[in-house]
Amino acid sequence: MIRYLLEFGNNKKLSLAEGLSYIEKNGINNFEINKNYLIFLADKEPIVTFGSILRIARYLCAFDEIESVFEKEFGFSEKIIWSIYPLDSIKHGYTDLYNKIKFKFKTLSKKSVYVSPLSFVDDEKLSVTRGLRKRLDKNGIEIVVTKSDKILLWQTLHYLELNNFRKRDFFRPYKRPEISIPPSLARTMINLAQPRIGSKLLDPFCGTGTILLEAIDEKLNVFGVDINPKNVSGSLLNIAWFNKKSFHNVVCGDSLKLDRIFSCEMFDCIVTEPPFGPPFKKPPKRQFVEKLRSELETFYQKALDSMSCVLKKNGRIVMTFPSWKTSDNGVYDTGIYSIIPESLRIDNSFESYGIKYPIRWYKPDNVIQRLIVVFIKK
Repeated sequence: MIRYLLEFGNNKKLSLAEGLSYIEKNGINNFEINKNYLIFLADKEPIVTFGSILRIARYLCAFDEIESVFEKEFGFSEKIIWSIYPLDSIKHGYTDLYNKIKFKFKTLSKKSVYVSPLSFVDDEKLSVTRGLRKRLDKNGIEIVVTKSDKILLWQTLHYLELNNFRKRDFFRPYKRPEISIPPSLARTMINLAQPRIGSKLLDPFCGTGTILLEAIDEKLNVFGVDINPKNVSGSLLNIAWFNKKSFHNVVCGDSLKLDRIFSCEMFDCIVTEPPFGPPFKKPPKRQFVEKLRSELETFYQKALDSMSCVLKKNGRIVMTFPSWKTSDNGVYDTGIYSIIPESLRIDNSFESYGIKYPIRWYKPDNVIQRLIVVFIKK
């Protein structure tokens, strides 16, 4: 068994929920949670694309075991490009660690090029940019450092795939930014649904097909519905651009009547972002939001009822809801708990680890924020 580490992104609650979903899906029992990362024991390397986890790292050794381990791990390389990335504060130990690693490479008769870190972890922010240091060669060695009772060294295996997310976002042929969800968030939501390869995933408000593309990349069988024929054509165009050979079925239809389109209990999971109403550029008045919220809550309740009909028992619905900043500097959330149908319950599997849905996702300038919720069919 090998120890692996998942580093959290800016939204630590969402990263933790995504990490714990991976743990639960794969039946992993031995794990521990830290402020900035999650550590678990597994018999094989995680082969997964996360949407909110910054990096996956493999345990190398404790600081005092560096001599024997480095010769075994890196003895074959002629030239070593390396860097140190501290996840926990090691203060004065950083210089000692740097000198010892550099000296070890020298004793191995290796040419080494050190790439200095852009910055360290602080208590306020943990940015994706900081997590992805482009100056480090793709074949280089990034040594991640953690500290509990002693300093531990890890080797980075994978980074958050920002470039691939951006390519799928910016280069797909059909775009409508005002109704699109960020691909990295779509991937996170899919991971929260815990599907298996070949699972049937439905997005009943598929829009431009962002969630469908991420699900295809996860080797899922995807189904989409949208009431707008242009969005259906656009989603199909995007799927053809991304992967012509994938299994997909996108139709024009009413998502409040899914049982007229699909068989009962057909889907393993449902991942979706429904309409949020007008795309406000400035915070609206509270009175307007109150009226809009009431209308949308009625719509969402019908949508959840409809989704429940075509979802398998114990299947998950991962769905976003709007939260509005108002002109009086308030924040007005969708009343999620008041619209849950009898057939569904909110997933409370991770409440003992501080995860309670909804999880808020937003950027500082967003007038409309997202509330992410995971439902389970009873």
